[in-house]
Amino acid sequence: MRIYSDLMLSRLKVDEQLEVESLLVQEGRAFGVLSGMFLGLRLARKKKDLLYIELGAHGTRMAWAALVAGALRRKYVLTVHDGAIGVETMFPFTVLRRLPKPICSVFNRLSRLADAMLRRRLLTQVTGRATVVFSLAPAQVVFGRETKHLPPPSYVDHQRTYVEPDSPVVGFVGFWGRAKGIETLTHALAQLRDEGSSYRAVIGGSTGDIEDSYSTSIRKSAAELGIDVRFPGFIADDHMESFIGGLSVLVIPYLGDHPASSSGVAVWGLALGVPVVASDTPTLRRQLGDNALYFKPGDAEELARALRSVLVDREAAVSRAREGQSRFHREHGAEAIATLASGYIAEALADTTILS
Repeated sequence: MRIYSDLMLSRLKVDEQLEVESLLVQEGRAFGVLSGMFLGLRLARKKKDLLYIELGAHGTRMAWAALVAGALRRKYVLTVHDGAIGVETMFPFTVLRRLPKPICSVFNRLSRLADAMLRRRLLTQVTGRATVVFSLAPAQVVFGRETKHLPPPSYVDHQRTYVEPDSPVVGFVGFWGRAKGIETLTHALAQLRDEGSSYRAVIGGSTGDIEDSYSTSIRKSAAELGIDVRFPGFIADDHMESFIGGLSVLVIPYLGDHPASSSGVAVWGLALGVPVVASDTPTLRRQLGDNALYFKPGDAEELARALRSVLVDREAAVSRAREGQSRFHREHGAEAIATLASGYIAEALADTTILS
């Protein structure tokens, strides 16, 4: 979200004639509670009418800073990047990592569960105190609060021409978790192979879990299905454009609709004009509109049909993606999002109430 931060600050300074100060905070799990509380005290002492805070589900420091500042009657607004806490997405504690695996595994799983429960409780309190909560997907209730939609801006600074790869490439990229539907994709790829379709497949990303049992199960499933898939691992932001831009079709096979099911990868696909096939969930429909082909979540046969359609009828697929790209850059350009964000913040400044 920092892509539009400078523009947003400029809007507030110039258009709204406001005094603005920015602070870049390094997040971290170690001592996040204590350092966050001290940061909250520091923020509360500043003579500002409003605090604007970016908050990710994995962030400890900023959550505690917001909670302390709110307790001291400072008004703040939030952009919440993740609308839910999933146990499988929590980075595990590994204090007992050297002990025999059954003990270590049980301890780490219980730690993740406790971590997720405590973090959910913390974020519920933080969003409850906020004057306004923004979310990246429309029409969401996040940690008990209705949100205003502040869509993510384009990660690409201008509309670029999509160049098809020499041979068909089907790809997925993102954080690996059971809700992402990667198994659905591998089974669909097997069906395409059995039908004689020619393609290359690449599944980028990782679990972020040191034990990595889920990652192992995905690779094992691909081997058992006999499909040829490349697993390049984590894709850094600097390489995301070349990775997604080199696909014939980007697949977003999420299993269902939940508060965290808006897709940052969908933003990349739209921005680069890459054909997209996605699960038919309300959130992904709102993100992608008519600019993707959809299939029933978890239905490998439907996904295989959608992939076959995109790979065979390339003219229609590329045309659909190009229309989505034009709309996206018009509505999600950094200028448009900065204007929207600064308007929301000016509105929050005018609100004289503070929620308890």
